[in-house]
Amino acid sequence: MQIASDLILVAVLVVAAVTDLRWGRVYNWLVYPAIAVGLLLPAISGDLPGLKDHALAAGLAFVVLLVCYAVGGLGGGDVKLLTAVGALGGYERAGQGNFILVALFYAFAVGAILGLLGALWRRTLGLTVVRTWWAARLLAVPGASLDDAVPKTTFRVPFGFAICLGTVWLLAENYTGVTLGALLAKVLPL
Repeated sequence: MQIASDLILVAVLVVAAVTDLRWGRVYNWLVYPAIAVGLLLPAISGDLPGLKDHALAAGLAFVVLLVCYAVGGLGGGDVKLLTAVGALGGYERAGQGNFILVALFYAFAVGAILGLLGALWRRTLGLTVVRTWWAARLLAVPGASLDDAVPKTTFRVPFGFAICLGTVWLLAENYTGVTLGALLAKVLPL
């Protein structure tokens, strides 16, 4: 059943990445059915622990990204997409505990890399670092939001695309058994 969930997950991620890059949106018509399927598959097969696992992962992803959405850092489609990743991917896996937490970490790592590359491309890295520093400091003030610190710019990190790359990266690690850390250790002698 996990292979079927993973295949559906990859298909959803590819479509979400394309729509995010092309139109800057992750659509509800994509993520709501994915969440439902992710929760229905274990329910239909009678796997109550699996249903709890997938519901926990979906809820955890939703809560974590809802906080990011509330402070203005992400869009609602990104929240729902990672909720779908949790519903389809689950929380615990053979050989990979905390699947959704690692997927979340990888998505943020890819998002940060995309943001840095975008700032380098636009030649605004210094300004971006200063604004990020002040935004982080301002968020400690009760009632403040990112809108108070960071002026709107034309550059947007396609976080749906970052979620796609991060989750596919994690799935590749799960199926091959080779982590990026192990791969880097072989390539970069330290």
